[in-house]
Amino acid sequence: MTLLAIAMMSVSASSFATDYSSFYFTAGSNIYPEGDPTSFVGITLIDSQGRRTGSNPTLSGAGIAEMPGFGPGSEAIGSDTSSGTTPDELGAQSIIIGGGPVPTGVYTLVVFSTVSYAVPYGLDLSFRASTGYEQPNSGIEINSILPVGTTATYTINYNPAPGSAVTVVKTVTFAVLRQELQAAFDLHQIGDHKFVEHLDKILAQGEKALAPKPEEKREAGKAQEHKQGREKPNKKKAIEKLKEFIHQLHEAAQAKPEKEREAKQAQKHKRGDHEREGEPKRFVTAVALKSLTDDAKTLIRDLEGEPKHEH
Repeated sequence: MTLLAIAMMSVSASSFATDYSSFYFTAGSNIYPEGDPTSFVGITLIDSQGRRTGSNPTLSGAGIAEMPGFGPGSEAIGSDTSSGTTPDELGAQSIIIGGGPVPTGVYTLVVFSTVSYAVPYGLDLSFRASTGYEQPNSGIEINSILPVGTTATYTINYNPAPGSAVTVVKTVTFAVLRQELQAAFDLHQIGDHKFVEHLDKILAQGEKALAPKPEEKREAGKAQEHKQGREKPNKKKAIEKLKEFIHQLHEAAQAKPEKEREAKQAQKHKRGDHEREGEPKRFVTAVALKSLTDDAKTLIRDLEGEPKHEH
């Protein structure tokens, strides 16, 4: 079995015919106000026929169950964690298998917010046998950030047959990535506004490289583009900008902690070697780093045209 813990994830059924005939999802916020265990995200699963189950985002998260064998649920509603339930699991919204094998097919999973601000969230996909028991080492775990007023969409190609692969692929665009970058800033999980503006400018350049040129400029630029051998849209440049974005994030993740930086600055001050005024603060938390880099890599793979079941 292969498990890729990235924004494009897959798990392969074993050749020894391990039973992956059913699965279930759990989604929950990774932050909670003290004393309030209610999750700030909901999930909706849609099959190829358009039938839904889970929570209905247009009806304040009310449960819907249009798909046979599936049903909405919730886990560990309450503030008591003495049973071992972690705060991240409190109030998590679930889609549960009611009984019987899950049909092979393409499913869409939508994660939506129930609040008016950005939230980090966790999404778990676990595989179960037809008996209902969870298969060991078969889970897929996703952690990401949901910007205010947006949804996150995942495409699931499900085939439980031995030797087949189950893939979970997030829909990512430059617009989605830029929204998540701003959400990370709003959640104080990335550096100051100057650093975020610098990163957003990189993404804007990549997004612009994919945009079609205005008609009046197209003919004038055709000869030059032909000479340089560039495509329309310029996927190569867009990928380069995404890789630059990832590089900047990893550099920020390796930056010294704020206390160390301040101590170093104090030493510079004694020597008269001052930092430039207004130098941006560069840092990124582990959650923001994983969310943003995973999504950037997913977009790179999409632009390169790689098969969705391969890493």
